[in-house]
Amino acid sequence: MPRPYMPMFWGDYIRDTRHLSLEEHGAYLMIIAHYWERGSLPDDDDRLARILGVSRLKWSKLKLAIKPFFNNDWTHDRIEYEIEYTGKKREKNRENGRAGGRKKQAKKIETDATLSNKNNKTGLANATPNAVANALANALPLTNPTQLDTTVSNISDLDKSKSLSETDVSDQKAKSKKRISYPDDFAAFWKAYPTDPLMAKKTAYAQWKGLDEDDRLKAISSIAAFVSFCQSNPKYRPVHACRYLSERRFDGFSQTVERVASIASVVVRQESPQGRAWEDYTRATKGKGVPWTNGVWRFPTEFPPVPKAAE
Repeated sequence: MPRPYMPMFWGDYIRDTRHLSLEEHGAYLMIIAHYWERGSLPDDDDRLARILGVSRLKWSKLKLAIKPFFNNDWTHDRIEYEIEYTGKKREKNRENGRAGGRKKQAKKIETDATLSNKNNKTGLANATPNAVANALANALPLTNPTQLDTTVSNISDLDKSKSLSETDVSDQKAKSKKRISYPDDFAAFWKAYPTDPLMAKKTAYAQWKGLDEDDRLKAISSIAAFVSFCQSNPKYRPVHACRYLSERRFDGFSQTVERVASIASVVVRQESPQGRAWEDYTRATKGKGVPWTNGVWRFPTEFPPVPKAAE
């Protein structure tokens, strides 16, 4: 069903897409527009490329930036929510319009009865029940005797409808404020990753769901090496977490971790006797101390080699 308008929350959009290029912005907006008009997207690369009017090769490059915003089946949680919300709102407006017409008709009954009461010296207050019914019946062009009962019933229904509408709005607000619950493995990844306010957690999670268990463990274990790389390059801004996952950048850093682990497999604490011995050893042999990370470091052995005695 065609929808007259699409709500666009620009603050949310800019926050989630600041890392996109100008061309990627255009492709993403065109995909959103098609989704909104048709209600869904085809899970077919050739058809998606035709929607954008680009070649299959060009689409394969744009897809790397756009796919993380969608689920695996090319559904989009935020757009699905807005489609459902807009549909309910339109239906509610149509119902309120119909209820408004019934309310005006009931108001006319009341007004005409009041005028008739003023013009009648005896008034309806002192009239018999049959006289009151006749006065109300004469105030409207009723087509059958049951119409009056139907109108009164509709007024009661209108009050109930209003109460239900207010309840629906409250439920909708409560639903929109409901926090997303993330699994423990992704929560651990997100906590360790060097995030910034421009990174969207929900977008990264959508990419996380596409990884198997081994890749998830690899991504988590690679973060220490990635953080060390970022700290050694102060001008480098950490890549968005969703791209770290979608482009499998964790592969390279996990290999670094494996190389270090294969060489240095003993964890030593800085304040332990072993730590102090290694500190003295590295200062004596390398002229600088151990680059402790959170008070620990890995070494090939528990204690450093014993210096050879001078001959």
